[in-house]
Amino acid sequence: IIITHAVYAKEVIKTKGSHIISEAIDKLKAKGVNIDYRFYIGKPHEFIIEQISSADIHIDQIIYGWHGTISAEAMALGIPTICYISPEFESFMGELPLFNANKDNLVDKIEQLIFNLNLRKELSNKGVEYVSKVHSKKVIAKKMLNVYKN
Repeated sequence: IIITHAVYAKEVIKTKGSHIISEAIDKLKAKGVNIDYRFYIGKPHEFIIEQISSADIHIDQIIYGWHGTISAEAMALGIPTICYISPEFESFMGELPLFNANKDNLVDKIEQLIFNLNLRKELSNKGVEYVSKVHSKKVIAKKMLNVYKN
């Protein structure tokens, strides 16, 4: 199983929870789970997207409480994505097909996603559909036009 995680700079490693993610991966490897963990720091955007496109799972962040652009990009690629969504923001999720995990349950959530191919396929399909409905260029352009008109 290929799992990717990326940060744009060393300075955000702590705020994205990269150390928590790496520790969770190490715990799973110690249990004998075969994981090819690819953690990228400060690499060009095109390179990161290419790497995520070949992953089985992408992990965005485990601290902020909401997803970033990289989650939407991973979902658009059909890659199941783990990200922490804070309880106070869960009501805003709607149909957002992220696999919600926090620092306390991350090991279990990663393991669940690794061993449940049907869940990965479901998140993959829903992710592509969600991004095309919510984040497509046409949808965003239409929203922006409405903002400018009003």
